[in-house]
Amino acid sequence: LDKLTRFRRMSWASSCLSTRVKDGAYSLMGLFDVVIPTICGEGWNTFRRLQEEIMKHFPDHSLLA
Repeated sequence: LDKLTRFRRMSWASSCLSTRVKDGAYSLMGLFDVVIPTICGEGWNTFRRLQEEIMKHFPDHSLLA
């Protein structure tokens, strides 16, 4: 996983489907080696919080484009 660029990881993840937004966001935590607290019933806010955490660790914001 270390050999994959961050852009490649996000590109791969964008083609994956999950039944709930939070499930997709939580699986991305492992891909980017970041951790956010899990909050039940949060919905799309989970993904926003994950993006913020990724940007803290990886200053290249083109990753999220």
